[in-house]
Amino acid sequence: MVTRTRLWKITLLLLLGLFVFLYLFVNTVAEFYFAVTNPAAGLHFHYHKDVNRVVIHGVVEEGPADLAGLQRGDQIVAVNGHSINSQWDFIRALLSLELGKLAEIEALRDNLHVKIAFVSERVVNFKLVFLSLLPGMMFGYMLCLIGVFVLLKRVDDKEAHLFYLMLIFWALAMRETFPQGYMLHNILPFWFRDMLLLPAWPLAVGLFLHFHLVFPVENQTFARRRRLFLLLIYAPVLLIVPHLYAYLNGLAWVTSFLRIGWGIWLSLYFTIALAVLAYSMRHAANAYIQKQTEIMFYGTAVSLGVPFVLYFCPRLLLGRSFPLAEVSSVLVVLWPLTLAYTIIKHRFMNIDFIIKRGVAYALVSGFVVAAYFLLVVGVGQLVLFLTGSRSQLV
Repeated sequence: MVTRTRLWKITLLLLLGLFVFLYLFVNTVAEFYFAVTNPAAGLHFHYHKDVNRVVIHGVVEEGPADLAGLQRGDQIVAVNGHSINSQWDFIRALLSLELGKLAEIEALRDNLHVKIAFVSERVVNFKLVFLSLLPGMMFGYMLCLIGVFVLLKRVDDKEAHLFYLMLIFWALAMRETFPQGYMLHNILPFWFRDMLLLPAWPLAVGLFLHFHLVFPVENQTFARRRRLFLLLIYAPVLLIVPHLYAYLNGLAWVTSFLRIGWGIWLSLYFTIALAVLAYSMRHAANAYIQKQTEIMFYGTAVSLGVPFVLYFCPRLLLGRSFPLAEVSSVLVVLWPLTLAYTIIKHRFMNIDFIIKRGVAYALVSGFVVAAYFLLVVGVGQLVLFLTGSRSQLV
């Protein structure tokens, strides 16, 4: 009976990981496609019942939509003379734009009708690709692979299960936070987009705090009041209920208030988790554990802490980030690399990874150089060649 229960638990964990991985894959393909082919990519929009129109929620800076003249808050009235009465009408209109031909979007802006005319063309948004899509893709895929590796290595360990869930939800949460093209997000049905993806952030940060309270050594205060701590750690997930109620009833001020509250709550939990990790580093039982926690602390502080303060936290609290702060989002790729390095070099979570040091360093160095050349040079030139586009960096 115990074996059967354990088998079902591992199966469910792996299925969850497979679901997240497939979502990341489909998301990446869709976003890359629209980033290099659609002249109006880089939009985040929803249908608002209170105004009975499609409203632009966000425009990627220097993206095709931004260059066309669309702005946050624009209410779409028509595209090429065709009235827009639903979100699907707008999506179909965007997909029907023909390259090289004049396109006209009529919008309501500050109670005034404006017409935005532009010649549709393929403009590869390199800022979107290299500061958003590629870092988000690498971050998510690496976390999924590391999580599965640790889970299969320590299949009977509850700490490994917690670590696995933490990585899976971080991959999912960060994918929905990067300044990407948003096209797949706009197409997804409401129940999937908000009911399933919205809890990803509080679960990711909650699992992050939970894991560091039990590893490498369980915190004694947490052990004495486990139920109370778990309730507090995962309580932010419950905010999804009033958020959905406000969204369904068009209560924009409630949604903004909850977003700010969510941002403050998650920022506090992330800070506490780093403090717990620092405490574990200072009070480690031996030099071996101290080295592990030291690498984890500094790697996490740089790779997640800096982007969190400069980019992600302002987006949660204010709905926007500091100028040029999106560049710091590239640092998140260092977090899965920190985890991989700690596992390989310092046997993080007591995982044996037998490989000669020289071979390991050579493989890592070769991978970094090859990845940089391929992604920064190769992909850029390939996209320009295949699409006949011009670069926005020129």
